[in-house]
Amino acid sequence: MVIAIDTSVLIGMLDTRDVWHSAALQMQGALLAAQMLPVYFDCVLAEAVSTLVRRLREQRREQESPSLLDRLDAALCPASVSARHGFAPLVCRGTEF
Repeated sequence: MVIAIDTSVLIGMLDTRDVWHSAALQMQGALLAAQMLPVYFDCVLAEAVSTLVRRLREQRREQESPSLLDRLDAALCPASVSARHGFAPLVCRGTEF
């Protein structure tokens, strides 16, 4: 079974200083243990990256941008992109953020 992950959860998974980081990682682990396949829509990815880059700039943490984007890239499978109705879901490889 697949489950769509929203922006705030994705941000929590990626930003180690996010207030929801631990909860987001626990949820990710629970979903994978239950054999649920996380799916990320392209609009969610765009919003998350935009929000995170802005947050890092505002907090003067720009040096973290490359590692954050590397973690995101490592966790997603571009071959799983399906453009339907203007949305392109990306399927998680099941790796840790």
